Order: sequence, then structure tokens, then C-alpha cells
Amino acid sequence: SPAETTGDVLVYRPDDRSLDFTLPVGADAEGRMLIPRGRLASGAWRIQITWERLGEEFYQERKVTVP
Repeated sequence: SPAETTGDVLVYRPDDRSLDFTLPVGADAEGRMLIPRGRLASGAWRIQITWERLGEEFYQERKVTVP
């Protein structure tokens, strides 16, 4: 169940640390986690997700460009 999953999503701007923010891992009923568009200025971002589920740790990183 989702309650067994914990972790953080670090959303950061390599060129401007003042825009960085962290969200707790959490999924909607369809298993998606949405990041509010209003928090993402145009440009290049990196998203690092670290989470634990049933005692196993995971990590994923993605590069995202917001138009």
C-alpha cells in the first residue's frame, strides 16, 4: 500500500539554488505524483527521488526542461 512507501523528491535548479524545493513522496489513486507547475520556472531542472518501500531503498533521477 502507499502508506508503506516513504521518501523525498528533491526538485532543483542547477543554475539557481534559490528555486530548489523538496516534497514528500506521495501518489494519487492512480499511482502518480504530480509536481505543481506553478513552482517550476522555465528552464532546466533535475528531479531526484529517494524512497523506501517494504524495507528496500530506491533512487531515481531525471532531467526536465520546462518551456
